[in-house]
This record gives sequence, structure tokens and C-alpha cells, in this order.
Amino acid sequence: MGTAVLSDTQSERFAIRPNSLAQSLVLLLSLTVIQRAVGFGRSLLLCRWLPPEELGHWDLTLAFLELAAPIAVLSIPACFARYVEHYRQQGQLRAFLLRTSVAIVVLLTGSVWLLHWGRSWFSHLLYGHGDNLSLIGLVVFALPAVILFNSINELFGGLRMYRVVAFLQFMQSMLFAALALSLAGGWQAGAGSVTAAFGLTCVACSVVPLYWLGRMWWRLPENTPGPAHTAFWGKVLPFVGAVWMSNLLGNLFMMSDRYMILHHSGLDPTAATAAVGQYHAARLVPLLVVQLSVLVGTMFVPYLSHDWEAGRRDAVRARLNLFLKVLGLGLTGLAVVVMAASPILFGGVFAGKFAAGEAILPWTLLAAAWFSMFAIAKSYLWCDERVWLVGLGLVAALAVNVAAAFVLLPRWGLEGAAVAACMATLALLAVVYGLAIWRGMRITLGTWIVSAVPGAICLGAGRALAVLAVVSAVSLATSIVFTREEKEQIVAFARESLARWRFVPARWTNISRKGVELECVVISPEEPV
Repeated sequence: MGTAVLSDTQSERFAIRPNSLAQSLVLLLSLTVIQRAVGFGRSLLLCRWLPPEELGHWDLTLAFLELAAPIAVLSIPACFARYVEHYRQQGQLRAFLLRTSVAIVVLLTGSVWLLHWGRSWFSHLLYGHGDNLSLIGLVVFALPAVILFNSINELFGGLRMYRVVAFLQFMQSMLFAALALSLAGGWQAGAGSVTAAFGLTCVACSVVPLYWLGRMWWRLPENTPGPAHTAFWGKVLPFVGAVWMSNLLGNLFMMSDRYMILHHSGLDPTAATAAVGQYHAARLVPLLVVQLSVLVGTMFVPYLSHDWEAGRRDAVRARLNLFLKVLGLGLTGLAVVVMAASPILFGGVFAGKFAAGEAILPWTLLAAAWFSMFAIAKSYLWCDERVWLVGLGLVAALAVNVAAAFVLLPRWGLEGAAVAACMATLALLAVVYGLAIWRGMRITLGTWIVSAVPGAICLGAGRALAVLAVVSAVSLATSIVFTREEKEQIVAFARESLARWRFVPARWTNISRKGVELECVVISPEEPV
């Protein structure tokens, strides 16, 4: 096959130009603030419009899609974050992308056929009865759409082009909100409307980046021979196999509490899905926290991997310790604010519709804080190519969650499920810390202190605020929590981030003199590093 010839301008336009870590964080967080605000507003309206049992159906559907998407393709897209830079430096990125893409398509085809063939069994598994075939049909459509969108995001993340990732996530959130609310309000106030909107949104948001990737393809070196298949898959498959198992266990852990409610609460299917709807309302804000933390944790991997490959292991350890401490304190403060504002949300916006959800809010916030810290801490094991060790932590957490829910759920109801989730999340964080230490990670005293601080959330907003104030005072006055170097890094990073944040809005209005093309910092491929 001949290589298409591009002009210098076209060649430069579709070049791969990574962002720096500070720039990526600013871009990501700037758009995420708007994106999550829109998503939160969408969730609020869906909670008002959908009956609790339909809200539970949507929650269970989304949980299944998040579980099935990586399982269906053996988590191959996850290796983009780790190996795109590796094969790019060797001039073998074209072969890497071609082989992984073919594998993804083959696996996805088989998975969709299996889901369609066993739709009655999947209906019973997902919703407690086998006659919800219409919703399963929408799941069959949504699954490949979700996999396509996730794969594209993983690829741009591996290329360290987080301006594109931020833009795609932003557009997906905006379009999903518009479609979901339109279908739920104008067609059917049920889980089917939301599922259809989710699938259509993923398809629509994959079209433009697919065009960009197609044009970028012609810039990749073609003359460099690809690695031998045996050596290639021998390197990639152990990694993706470990990620696949980690994703499987992680998603089983994340959804186990809701499916324990569905299958082990002793309630009939309708009442059980309504209880899942109550649990969904309690997890609205915590889920936003977890999503953002997982997104940032995934974004960290290529940058930490860059330092790792350069032999700067101490820099990786220092970055992780610093970010874990900042994250732990920040999430505790956020939890205090959310608990203080909960009467407005549950009593005003929801008009008392989810009182059971409000009662377990502190537990869901605590679980979200500890899981967010896990999402960052596991980056060390990813860089060390010991992803399978993360699976050991997830196995322990899943076992704790199921065992605790088995005992507490029949006695305490929803609170039992929430407490079990907190116990399991703490076990997960502790195990991953221990495994990271075993592999050479040095967790400082300050990190251990801050990791315990979120535990005060379950004591209520007032006591949590008091604990946070004491730890913050100690942090400012001494070097027990933050060293002097870390404080200087925080100040320098804040100044750089603020400068870049002020720079972003100006770029949105920078119109090219040659025409009407918007030179947007989020998506422009020609942006210099």
C-alpha cells in the first residue's frame, strides 16, 4: 500500500504533539468542571422524572456496560496508556495500532453475538427477571458504541493529547444530557430512553476523532518493520491480561453492592430495583468524585511511565505521595461541604423522594474518597508492569464487600450495603499500599496520616471538619504532612496552573486570519508543547 502524500501544512496539522502534565491537568479540570456540572444536572432531573424502579434499572444497566465493555475486548485498549509511547519511540506505532485494532474488532463481534443470543439470561441477571428483553436489546446496541468511544479516549490518552480527551469527554457529557432529557421527557420516562441516548452519544462523539486518527495514520513511519508477533503479543498480552482481570474485579467490586441489593435483600424485583434507585441517589455526588479521580489517575500513567522509562523512579514516588496527600485532604473537605448541603439536595431538589439515600450519604462519600486514593496509588503498579497485583487487592476487597453485605444487608438494609462498601474500599487501599511498598514504593508518614483523615466523614460534617482543620494546621506549621519541597511544588504548580487557566479562554476566541477555523486549545493538533 502506498503512503498518501500530505502537504507540509497538512502534515503539521495531524502531527502528534503531547501536552505537558500541568497543561493536561488544567485542560482536563477546566472542562470537567463544566462537564460534571452538566452531568450532575442531568442526573438530578432524571432522579425527579424517573420512578425509583426505573432509576434502578438505569443504574444496573450502566453498571453492566461499565463491566462488560473492558471484558468484551480483553481490556486491550487499556494498553494504549502504557505502550503507545514505547512503540512510538521505536517507530513501530503503526504496527502496534493495527494489530490491537484488529483484535478489538474480532473480540467485540463475538461479544455482541453472545449478548444477543443469551438476552433472556442476561435480563434475569441484570434486572431480576427474564422478560425485560427490550432493554437488553438497547444494551446490545450501546455496548459496541461504548467500547468504540472508550478505545478512542484511551488512544488519545496514550498519545498524551489530553486536550482532545478533555474535549471528547466534554462533548459526550453535553450531548448525553441533551438526548437523555429529550427522550425521557418526550418519549418515555424510563431506563430505555437513557440507555438509547447513551449509545447514540458514544457513536456521535466517535465520528470526528476517527477522521483525525485516519489522517494521522499516514504520518506514522511505515518503513520500520514491526516487532515479531510472538515478541509483540508476548509483551502486550501479559499486561492486558492483568488489566483485564483488574477491570473485571474492579467493576465487579463497584457493582457488587447494587447487585447484592437486587439478589440478596429479600425484596421482590420491583422493590429491589427501587432500593437500587435510592442507592443511586446517594451516590450522585460520590460518583462524580470517583469518575474524576479515575480519569486523573488514568491520565497520570503516561506521564509517570515517561519518568519510569527514563529511570526517574524517585520522581514517580514523589509525585504519587504528593498527589495522594493533596487528594485526601481535598476530598475530605469536599465531603464536609456535600454533607452540609445535603438537606437542600434531598429535601429541596428531590422533595424528600430519596430519604433512604440521604441517610447513607456519609458512607457513600467515605467510600468514594478511599476509592479515589486507590485510583491514584495503583498507578505505581501500572508503571512497574505489575497490574496483576492490583487484582489481588480487588479480590480482597470484593470478598470483604460480599461477605460484609451478606451479613449486614438483611439486618441494616441500605445502610448495611453502604457500610460494607466502605469496609471493602479501605481493605482495597490498604492492600494496594502494601503491594506498592513491596515493589519499591516509599509511602511517607504524611501520606499515611492523610489516608486516615477521610475516615472522619462517617462521624458527620462537624467532626470531619474539626479533624480536617487540625491536620491542615499541622500541615502548615510543620513538615510532618508536607515537606518544605512539597509545599514549594504545590505553590509553583498552582501558579503555573492559574496562568494556564487564564490562557485557555483567550485561545477559544483566537480566530485564524485565514478563515473561520477556531484555534481551540482543547482540540487543535498543531498546539506546540
